[in-house]
Amino acid sequence: MVNLSSLAVIRILGSVQGSGAYQFYSPDDVFIIDTSLYILDIGNYRIQKWSINGTNPSTIPGNGTFASSYFMFIDKNNNTYVSLFQNHKVIRFAPNSANFTTVAGTGTAGAASNQFNNPYGVFLDNNLTMYVSDHLNNRIQKWLFGASSGSTVAGNGTAGSSLAQLYNPSGIVVDQNGYMYIADGGNNRIVRWAPNASSGVCIVGCTGTSGTNVNQFNYPGYMAFDSNGSLYVSDIDNNRVQKFQSLDNQSKNSIVC
Repeated sequence: MVNLSSLAVIRILGSVQGSGAYQFYSPDDVFIIDTSLYILDIGNYRIQKWSINGTNPSTIPGNGTFASSYFMFIDKNNNTYVSLFQNHKVIRFAPNSANFTTVAGTGTAGAASNQFNNPYGVFLDNNLTMYVSDHLNNRIQKWLFGASSGSTVAGNGTAGSSLAQLYNPSGIVVDQNGYMYIADGGNNRIVRWAPNASSGVCIVGCTGTSGTNVNQFNYPGYMAFDSNGSLYVSDIDNNRVQKFQSLDNQSKNSIVC
């Protein structure tokens, strides 16, 4: 946990690798909702739920499932969603339950409307509409709540660098107006995609080349908004996090971690 005004480390959770209540083994994603912090602890096949101050850990057991996952999401009803990239599906856990339900994907890789090929990022809006980065299908799939198939809302399914294409998308965030912000990992850029649009607009990393400058990425992955509308992006292979304070083509940005 880092203070953004000083970059000082406020608190470190975990210590050596392990399976104890205060330990992790390859933690891969974090999610904050209300006063709780959720950590996807994939090496221990579980999600750890902590108080926001780093105390009182409890466990959502994954029964071996989470070893093939990178991303999770907690919806407004405290249901937990996990995308399983090797199993080509998204699962959901009800609050305080160790049993999951498959909500999207067949479990077999494919490009049909009810399939994924290595799903990565997952996001749910307030209507419980789900957006999934269909990583190896180079598209974003939108699933209405309870639907048995999805629809493609970004990307044409072919890897490429045009603004109508995506290349191995990873993280996705959707704002209150339905605009999608997509970490287009293979293109080292962030793309903003309007609802019902056939192409997106690059907002950061628009050269498409990897680099270490403040306006470049080396494989952007996870993303999140703060309460002021700033966008945070984990720049995976540059080992840093970048903060973008305004979301338009003239945005100023700075490395915050």
